[in-house]
Amino acid sequence: MGKGDALSYFYEKLEAEGVALLTASFPVYATPVGNTIRELLISGGESFGLSPQEDLEVKMSLFALNRLEFLQAYLSQDIWKETLILFDRSAFSNALTIAYGIKDFEGITREEIASLVLKALELDSLFIEKLNLKNCVIQLDTGEEDWHSERGRGTDLHEVPDVQRLALDVYSFYREFVGEGWKVILTKEFDEKEGRRVWRDREDIFSDIFAFLAEKFGDFKFTEGKGKRGEIGIKEIMNVVYPGSRVDNNLLSQYSKSIRSNDKESMYALSVQIKKQICASYKGILFEDKEVRVAFKAILDRYPKIEYVLESSLGKEYILRLQEALRDE
Repeated sequence: MGKGDALSYFYEKLEAEGVALLTASFPVYATPVGNTIRELLISGGESFGLSPQEDLEVKMSLFALNRLEFLQAYLSQDIWKETLILFDRSAFSNALTIAYGIKDFEGITREEIASLVLKALELDSLFIEKLNLKNCVIQLDTGEEDWHSERGRGTDLHEVPDVQRLALDVYSFYREFVGEGWKVILTKEFDEKEGRRVWRDREDIFSDIFAFLAEKFGDFKFTEGKGKRGEIGIKEIMNVVYPGSRVDNNLLSQYSKSIRSNDKESMYALSVQIKKQICASYKGILFEDKEVRVAFKAILDRYPKIEYVLESSLGKEYILRLQEALRDE
């Protein structure tokens, strides 16, 4: 059972136990920022005139900005404060971005990798603080040194062996930063009869995860019957951050379905259509929370090339509206 299967099963079990959940899937590719990430991943930094170092910095920054879009939507409603939030990826998933970015850097040292991790943590500092992410991070790991994709179809940019091996090294810096809040849970175990590592039983994996959650959060607030499950995704983000956006509801439903089924090809194609409809209809950009607004602006100020990439992807009008949204009151 891979990460996606483990998460889906875990969601279902917690719901059945009456636990109120809030789920989110990152990146949110359908937002203007998220779609720019996808375009940069496809085209590469060279197409935007970026050096390899700038390419990595801009990617890390865009991922952080995408999470700030989510954070603004989250902070806009108090109803989520008593809810267990589950992310399929978080700020610490930048380990994969770093690993992919440095895989061709010759002679890179551990000190240089540590410096990149520190930059990534600074970019996501508000997101980590507001959501208390250091309290509970679960890393699902097969325990195998030789990594290979278990998918039946093509692999993602971040799903190649060299990148995965580098990521394990990068994750060690994140584990040191998080400390006792980080838990590695094995999804495979050695079977003596088979003579190899095999997938562990879903119930055993669930029990390990649940035990760690109980250790970190104490008793959960259970409800009678099935627990409520909410979601913050593109619909919530566009309503809060991009007010006035008009996107076809069927398109939004298809996009959500593609995320739940892990159909990446459909998700990518649908995200482009949604982004186009947002940019053709939104009345402005709004960051009501001052801390989110300040953090967003600080990232843009730190790496000026981000605005150039956003403008190349989304047009001058988007940049003008963004500048207006981030202007000091």
